[in-house]
Amino acid sequence: MHHCTVSQAAELLGLSTGIARRWADAGRYPATRQGSKRLIPGPDLAAFCVQLAQENADETESTTSARNAMPGIVTSVILGDVTAQVEIQVGPHRVVSL
Repeated sequence: MHHCTVSQAAELLGLSTGIARRWADAGRYPATRQGSKRLIPGPDLAAFCVQLAQENADETESTTSARNAMPGIVTSVILGDVTAQVEIQVGPHRVVSL
């Protein structure tokens, strides 16, 4: 995903669309306008998610279930000869898969 809308960012961050819109307007993460939509570059949103997770590392309660689906952002992919390591930021949690 190269860009996402504010409502998609809100879902990934576990926020209401209104709060995600206010955060974008306040410059907490970069957003550009395309017509009436605000678009957030995927790499910038991923970096913001990592930063936000580090700030909120003390919180242990999660509102997202891991049953069959975890909305998140891929923050890193390291390709090997046979395997790949993928890091995903899922709310305040970092998930690493080999």
